[in-house]
Amino acid sequence: MRDIGRIPVTSLALDPQNPRLPERIQGGRQEELLEYLFENDVLDELAASFIANGYFDNEPILVLPEGDDGKRIVVEGNRRVSTLLVLAQADVALELDLAFDLTSVPTPDQVERLSTVPAYEVENREELGAYLGYRHIGGIRPWPAESKARWIHRSVLAAVDAGAANPFYEVGRTFGSNARGVRTSYLTLELLRRARVDFGIDTTYVERNRFSVWGILVSNTRIREYIHLQSDPRDFAAIQDALEGVRTDRVGDVVRDLTPDGSRPALLADSRMVSKYAEVLVNERAHEVLRSYGDLTLATAVLEQGALADRLNSHVRGLRELLVDAGRLPVDTTALNAATELSELARSIRAVVADRFASDE
Repeated sequence: MRDIGRIPVTSLALDPQNPRLPERIQGGRQEELLEYLFENDVLDELAASFIANGYFDNEPILVLPEGDDGKRIVVEGNRRVSTLLVLAQADVALELDLAFDLTSVPTPDQVERLSTVPAYEVENREELGAYLGYRHIGGIRPWPAESKARWIHRSVLAAVDAGAANPFYEVGRTFGSNARGVRTSYLTLELLRRARVDFGIDTTYVERNRFSVWGILVSNTRIREYIHLQSDPRDFAAIQDALEGVRTDRVGDVVRDLTPDGSRPALLADSRMVSKYAEVLVNERAHEVLRSYGDLTLATAVLEQGALADRLNSHVRGLRELLVDAGRLPVDTTALNAATELSELARSIRAVVADRFASDE
């Protein structure tokens, strides 16, 4: 790693292998990378800081050697460079019509001072690996959970390609983690990747917004039972074998339960319900209720009120409260139809219970 001084922002290219990018964006054109970072990484806060304070020289970016096109790929500092490209209204930003809505419009002198950035050059990505692991995985500026998992996943595959006997241990020691933590992270992302690539399941929302919850789910014994994942595969080969036995359609069920659908919130919207949700999935009757009504609270009630008498009494208490509300709240045709259906269902339940009681005597 060597200091190459300040270099023009316009001589830089964003990293298409940046772990902060979702897999569907990785490998994309510069326009795609910049647009994604602009829309998703809150660059306006950085822009305001740069305008007010300038660029801090003690935060150099890291770049690869100059390519045939005269550009240097930024392997550390893509958020900062994206912000500077938009502030400088570089060609790629102009093409996308990107600009910050700032309360204080930067002067030409301020923009000029931000046109170069301090940089260090690394020989290749391998030289950078331990640094990124220390800084962003277990270090002072941690990435979001999904970005961490993407870096770990990529590092594990690179270690396997290099012939590592224990890739999880080898990767873990680069940033002070144990093999189990690396193994769990790899498996968590690999399940999503296979669901998306092999079966076309849309995992975008989970990757971007619910990845930490997804990790909790994958670690749950009941969830592993539901998706047919061997309980605790240890080495890389065992994990690959275990993944072959996974019911990807059921992985898709869990992904969809974490994802909002139009105006409907996610079925599993509260991470505190993970344990109950997992129990519902492996209980045939509760799972049937969950899929029929899309209501986790109702499905959980099936688990918690196993005896028929207890469940009926629970509904009776609720209906008593509903009777009070029926006398004071506004009513319309919808309410009348629902009350009629409720009455008919109550008569049917009464008839079934009475018949079975008589036959058991």
